Amino acid sequence: MPLVDATRTESCTAPEGTSEALSAESRAALRQLTHQRLVGYGMDYGDATKLRELVEKGRDWMSAALAVAREANSYLEAAGSLVTPVTKRSILLRASAATRMAQIMMLSDTQQRSAIYGDAASLFAGALALDGIGKRVVLGAGHSKMIGWHYRAASPARAIIIVVGGVEGWAMDGHVYGEIFTTLGLDVLLVDGPGQGESRLSLRHYLNENWLESLKSAVDYASSRNGVERIGVLGNSVGGNFAMMLSAADRRIAACCNNGAILVPLDMRTRQHFFPKLAAFCGTASEADMHKVWDGITVTPERISLSCPFLVLHGEEDPLLNMEQSKAILGWVNSSDKELVVVKGADHCLCNRPAEKYEILADWFASRLLTN
Repeated sequence: MPLVDATRTESCTAPEGTSEALSAESRAALRQLTHQRLVGYGMDYGDATKLRELVEKGRDWMSAALAVAREANSYLEAAGSLVTPVTKRSILLRASAATRMAQIMMLSDTQQRSAIYGDAASLFAGALALDGIGKRVVLGAGHSKMIGWHYRAASPARAIIIVVGGVEGWAMDGHVYGEIFTTLGLDVLLVDGPGQGESRLSLRHYLNENWLESLKSAVDYASSRNGVERIGVLGNSVGGNFAMMLSAADRRIAACCNNGAILVPLDMRTRQHFFPKLAAFCGTASEADMHKVWDGITVTPERISLSCPFLVLHGEEDPLLNMEQSKAILGWVNSSDKELVVVKGADHCLCNRPAEKYEILADWFASRLLTN
């Protein structure tokens, strides 16, 4: 599996005697991408530690992440035929996650960024092919195509969960959802929506005013699966905005969970490293058009008039939204089956409380989608 070349990616050895002050990007990356977030995006804890240590010692973020990916992948080359499929799968997933992290601090789309993300997707596909649990799928048609990853339960599933990420945390980063939900007998569709992941970096499908119709193609795909009777949707961070509005617009959705929706995304304009990522979602659109698109994703009572079972997850220490905002969202939803779960000490999207998050989600979706 290829990995994009970058300066000093041949090993995980940090440059000796590094004394220069860290760059602004490195400081921002170390501040934003904690161990919890890196693991939440699919990295192995040890690999996340290596990455942060390399950056702390002076390596730039991109080359450090690619070095970690290369080190993981080098075991396959050294061990050759002795590598078991289980080990190979684990290594490919580790290498893919580290490769994805190499581009996460980039604020604009370049050929290099697309190539890095393409390498990550190749590694990821190679891992899933080893046990057949999941595969890459193309959703929609024409200029509205999107990329997804469909995970299949061991037995034909009666229900499927569509997972949509946010400004970060795209489809491949949600691999753990595929592994957990399939053990419950649920299929999973991880989606790169408009402006996200491969849909953007490979297909150039940017976020625009037609994003809702594009996301409905994921529901079309889910509803066309043999035996599927119910569809759930889970949205993380800004993905929560997408999930709620999609559930209000498409009555085929039988259960919706919002994990960390940003009430007014454009309020993030004061965050130096966050707002440019919102702009990048919209590609080359003018600033006025970009604002118009994101204005349309602001959460309002009219836009989330959904009636299916509804769950709000709220991290008590979430720096991006407060308890009153989550309570407001719950109040705006018309469902007679709705619940707000607050996790003490948790940050945005419960990244630092992964076990609690997955336990709550597994039980809630199973009770809404698998019971008669």
